[in-house]
Amino acid sequence: MLAGQAEAIEAPQNAQEYLLSRIGRRLTDIFFAPYTRKMWGLDLAALSADVVKRIPIRYDTDDRYFPNDEFQLLPSQGYTRLFANILDHENINVILNTPFD
Repeated sequence: MLAGQAEAIEAPQNAQEYLLSRIGRRLTDIFFAPYTRKMWGLDLAALSADVVKRIPIRYDTDDRYFPNDEFQLLPSQGYTRLFANILDHENINVILNTPFD
């Protein structure tokens, strides 16, 4: 169980310490550390614990991000197609290289 993997850190000071205190070093190093380095160019120790506290950690086999929501679905043709259709709509004008004001 995850509780057996967790490290005793009473007051985590950063994202790495928070994850170590919840899921242990092995899972932190497998799932969170590489993703954080790849996507953000940062180590977990450089991030606030608040960044990862919002990620649900559950101890069941339910793989849904929002397990209590009645409806959960993805666009049938993917998000790329969804946004392409939105941006291609006749009532939407896309203007690039234009100052906001």
